Amino acid sequence: MRLVCHTPELQHYTVSKLFVALKEDVSQESLTLAAVWLIGEFSSILMEQGVHDGEELRTVSTLDT
Repeated sequence: MRLVCHTPELQHYTVSKLFVALKEDVSQESLTLAAVWLIGEFSSILMEQGVHDGEELRTVSTLDT
């Protein structure tokens, strides 16, 4: 988490991958807690730049579940 916070190049990539991972499975508690914290911290980046879903770049809306 510290590395992501202090490395701007990793922020969008990491938050995007965590967002996709949470949509697929929230059963791993530690991963879920870290993901939710990082997504909350960098949500503006996620909303502006979208999500890498495989090869495709998708936009994220507030209603995306």
